[in-house]
Amino acid sequence: MNDSDLQGVIRQDATLRCDQVKLPLIELTKCLQQQIINILVRNYNMTPNEAYNIWYKSVAKKDDRVCDIITNLIHANPEGLPVLINRNQLGLNIWRKQAYN
Repeated sequence: MNDSDLQGVIRQDATLRCDQVKLPLIELTKCLQQQIINILVRNYNMTPNEAYNIWYKSVAKKDDRVCDIITNLIHANPEGLPVLINRNQLGLNIWRKQAYN
């Protein structure tokens, strides 16, 4: 978890395996949306609406409860959190279009 990054850029890291990535806090919060909301509802006795509002605000401004939840999820999974990352191909499409014009 890296909370110093503001962009959702995934960089190469030689210390990681080929199937691992480091995500900025904002991106990790977005990827774990449903888990975070479910934990807030179950453990903090919130309505789903209240939990969603806390999650939504935590994307814009760091929330200690959400950071604690993410930290606990990371420590509970020593191999890492399973997330599905979709790489945007927009840059490649723009390059192809420029190359053929």
